[in-house]
Amino acid sequence: MTEPHVRPMQLDDAAGVARLCLPLGVTVTAAELRRRLAALQGAASQGLFVAEAGEGVIGWMHVQERPSLLTAASAELTAIAVDERARQRGVGRRLVQAAEAWARARDCAYLVLRSGASRTGAHGFYAALGYARTSSSYKFEKPLG
Repeated sequence: MTEPHVRPMQLDDAAGVARLCLPLGVTVTAAELRRRLAALQGAASQGLFVAEAGEGVIGWMHVQERPSLLTAASAELTAIAVDERARQRGVGRRLVQAAEAWARARDCAYLVLRSGASRTGAHGFYAALGYARTSSSYKFEKPLG
């Protein structure tokens, strides 16, 4: 087993990233993911990274700058996924550290992440990395199509 490392996401990673979306409850084709990635790659406010090892893409994450009038500049880790077979190998920790470094390089005061109430295992993981639960809220959305 090779040591996992983190690098910027490339268009060729789309199939591996799409596969890792399924456990998150998101079904997306590699072609659709490539299209979305192509649209986001050039934006300085978007950080897209994969973790890979000898077996290919074993994790990924998306972090975004969140400028705000109300609060100090921050970044949000909007998505992170690690292959179940690669867990407990430091992959998630390395991805979160990459998000933190990316946010620091943009002078963000803090990094925010959200985790569903049912994802108790993830909550423990984030707490072990020094993240504290700071709110409980409801998510509202409205289809615009």
